[in-house]
This record gives sequence, C-alpha cells and structure tokens, in this order.
Amino acid sequence: MTADIEGKTIGGLFREVAQARDDAVFISFEGSHFSYRSFLQRVDELAKGLMACGVKKGDRVALWAGNHPDWIACYLATVSIGGVLVTVNTRFHADELCFELDQCQASLVVMEGRFLKQGLLDRALDVMPELAMQPFGEVRSERLPAVKGVVTFEPHELPGIISLDEMIERGRAIDDEAYAAAREAVGPDDTAIMIYTSGTTGTPKGVEQQHVCLLNRMQRFAAWNGMNEDDSTFFALPLFHSFGVVVTVLGVLVTGSKLCLMEKFKAREALETIDRERCTVIHGVPSSFFMMLEDPEFDRFDLSCGRTGVLGGALCPPDLAQRIVDNIAPHISEAWGQTETCGMVTGNAPSDTPEQIANTVGRVIPGSEVFVLDVNTGMPVGVGEQGEVTVKSPYNMKGYYRMEEETKQAFDPQYGLRTGDLGYFREDGCLVINGRIRDMFIVGGVNAYPREIENHIRLLEGVSDVQVVGVPDDRLGEVACAYVIKKAGATLSEQDVIDHCKELANYKIPRHVRFVEEFPMTANGKVKKYVLQRMFADEVGAEVAATVPYAEER
Repeated sequence: MTADIEGKTIGGLFREVAQARDDAVFISFEGSHFSYRSFLQRVDELAKGLMACGVKKGDRVALWAGNHPDWIACYLATVSIGGVLVTVNTRFHADELCFELDQCQASLVVMEGRFLKQGLLDRALDVMPELAMQPFGEVRSERLPAVKGVVTFEPHELPGIISLDEMIERGRAIDDEAYAAAREAVGPDDTAIMIYTSGTTGTPKGVEQQHVCLLNRMQRFAAWNGMNEDDSTFFALPLFHSFGVVVTVLGVLVTGSKLCLMEKFKAREALETIDRERCTVIHGVPSSFFMMLEDPEFDRFDLSCGRTGVLGGALCPPDLAQRIVDNIAPHISEAWGQTETCGMVTGNAPSDTPEQIANTVGRVIPGSEVFVLDVNTGMPVGVGEQGEVTVKSPYNMKGYYRMEEETKQAFDPQYGLRTGDLGYFREDGCLVINGRIRDMFIVGGVNAYPREIENHIRLLEGVSDVQVVGVPDDRLGEVACAYVIKKAGATLSEQDVIDHCKELANYKIPRHVRFVEEFPMTANGKVKKYVLQRMFADEVGAEVAATVPYAEER
C-alpha cells in the first residue's frame, strides 16, 4: 500500500494503516510476531496511560531503552496525543542524561531498568535520588525540576517509579472521547520527535522534527527505494538514532510493511533472522554487512530474499559494496541525510553500480534541492568542485530547541540548511561526501581535508585507525596532526607515518604524529575531534581557534 500522508500526523497515519492492515504482521522481534491490530491496541493503552500521567500536547517524554517492541509502542503513543518524543542514548552516563533531560525539559521519563548489562535505573537514581523518596507525579528533583516521575518497562518498588502495566491501569480512567479529542488536537506542523545531535563539536543540540517533515521525507525515500507492503525490513542498530526512529520505523509505517527487529546486532543471529523472516530490505552499516559476509556459515543461509536497504554510517569500500550487492542485497543504497534534514536527502537509485554505491551517497531524492557552496564566498560551485553541502527543503528541521541563535546560524536564507558536510557532485549526478567543514584546516592558504589524509594513512601496514586534525603552526597557520591507533604488535614510528604521506601533496603531510590507545568518543560512537585539538594545544601550550556551529552528522 502507499499511504496517503496529506495532512496526516504520525499517530493518525499509524491508526489508518493499522486498521487497513489488521492481522498483517507489523513487528517481528526475537521470534515473536505482533500484528498491526494488536499493536494499535497496545499503543492506545499506552497513550491513555500517558494522558493519565499528565502528558499533554507539547510535553516532552524522554524514552531511554534498548530495542524492543514497547520502545516503538511508547513512541507512537507519545506522538499520537501530541507529546514530543525525546530519544535518549542507552550509552549515556549520569551527566549526559542529566544534560539532555534538563535541556529538553522532559516531564516524564519512560525507560528500561536494565538494558543488556547496563544498569540504566542506577544512572537515573544518580541524577534523581528523589525517586527513592517521593511519590510518582510529585517528584521534585533538584537537578531536573521538570521531571515528575519515571515509568519503567518492568515493575519497581520505588515510590517515584511506576511500571508500564501500572501506567496502563491508570489509563483506564481516560474515556474514549477524551482520548479522541487529544488525538484530533495534534497537527502536521507540530513537533513530533526531538533527537539530540552527537556533540562531536561541543554541546549537543535538540533537533525538533515535525510530523509533516518526517512523513514526507520517508514516503519519498520509500518510493525511491521501491518499498511496498510486501517488504520485510531487517534492523538491528539502535532505535534511538535517526536511522532507527525515522528511517526504519517510518519507512515501514508509510508502506504498511513488516519490521524485523533485533535487540542487538549479532552476525549469526542476523543471518538467521533475514533467512527465517525472508527480509527484503536490509539496513546496516559497512561493519555489520562485513561481519555477516565473514561468518563461517554464511553459505548455509538463503539470502536470496534480499533486494534493497540502506548502507549508512560510513562510506563503504568498493570491494565490500560489490560483495553486498552480489550476496545480500543487489540494490543496496548508500544514503545521506542528517538529523536536521529529518531523514534521507540522497540515495543510490536501484540502477546504480557498485562503484556508485561505494563511492557516493547517490542522487537527490525528490523533495529537496542540494547545493554545493564555496566555503569562502558562499556561492554555488560547479560539478566536481568541492564545497559545503546545503539542503533547501520544506522538510528540514523546525530548529534547535531553546537555541535560537544556533538555529539562525544553521540556515542560509537562499540555499537552506548548512549541513557542515563537505562534498561535490560528480558528472553522473551522484553526490560525494568527504568530510566536515569544521574539520577542514588551511595550510599556508590552501584547504586541507582530513578524510583524504586519513584514508591514505589507513593504507599503511600496522595502522588500526587514524584521525587527522588541524593544529596551530607559526609559519603556515595550521598543519596536520595525525592521531594514530596501532594494530596489536605493530612497531610504527612517527617518521613511518610521515614518510608514507610523502606520496601526497606536501601541504597534506602531517607535521605531527601522536600514537594513542583510543580516541575520545561521544555516546553515539563518534570521534570528538575538538578534544584531539585541545589535547595538542595542552601539550604545546597553543590556543585552538573557536569554531562556528553547524548542523551535526546524521
């Protein structure tokens, strides 16, 4: 089916699709199956429960849990009554949790007490010890004054916490008329989801995404990929990322198809799931596809069902892309978008070659104009010329929550959202993304791009990973500094790295090399390059120049 999204909200569309699809499977999870009809019943129960807990239109509800059908049910329940879903990373520690809940002014936290081996409830109590002393609905947290209580997936005996089942029981007091009125009060232009940027460049920002933007993005992307109601989508990455909550869940919803969800990616179990559920749409990152292909028993599984999917997270090497096309999904798509664009802006067409899949992020999907601007003049450049990529579209973010100045800086009045990504268009119409503008540095007046240098250093034997940043230099202004993680047992020296780079133009050659055991990372698993710059500055006593805020990575 092709859902009619005109004038719809996410909750309203789900209700229509669920009623139309009825007994068709909506979610498969760890061997269990949930029909559209049964899932709508679960969403209705949870939505009434949220209303009974005081959630009303515009209230932020923070969802802090791992992959589970109830994660999706709580998501749909929240947006159905006009609440704003705030996704929370399960890797967050107490301070990170406190920042996000305070900045978004969440009134309620819905969470899993324990995810895998992580004690999420212990972290919540570190931030809100009042949960152990004050009753639900009347919690007065010193650090998080907006939060009035916590709802957990499982039962707990602390006074400030109730379980999902208890919340549902409270919701029985909400009559159908009041519930219908709450749903009808939600409009397409209302904010549905708030996802925080990764904080690779400093303070995370809450991106406000509206119902109309999310649904339009995903309907166009689903059509671009030829998705339909007969598809089964495989997904094992975290739901709290845009790839999960937007691309995957809404991609399934707008087509009325099936989602095959895993709690956590494991190669063998992923192969079993794809084979058993006959998954046709297979989402993943290059490393997850690589692990499946390298499984010793790969040939035992029948993956002939695979057709398409999104290859996200990082550019894929051409040889791996060819293996994916040959063995898993012949029409896989390397797609590009950001949290701020509310979904995918470009993607490979079904007719694209493995080379185009491996080296580009595809072509512009209808609904956007994409420009490449000169980083100095701000004017459009020609085909093959590199610059900052901008996206002009009615489906970009509403803005950064409670950050008016940062929102203003993120948009160019003529060319749209300033993504902060560096790239260029090829003659074949495909877009190449090859770095971040704030990572670019200027050596003696010439622009240098870290990703190009990093890719070259990774070819050196003994290098496990590398990050390149620009650091101050008295003569040239800035030069490259390479932070290198060695492979176990490698005996690389700084000079080895420098000599290897002499195949590059001289301004790209690192003047400094530092060996480290690990890189400073955000909770989303992205490298904090600004911390590497500060590490160098602290070492040599230099000053690091301030940077201008841009939109974050997807």
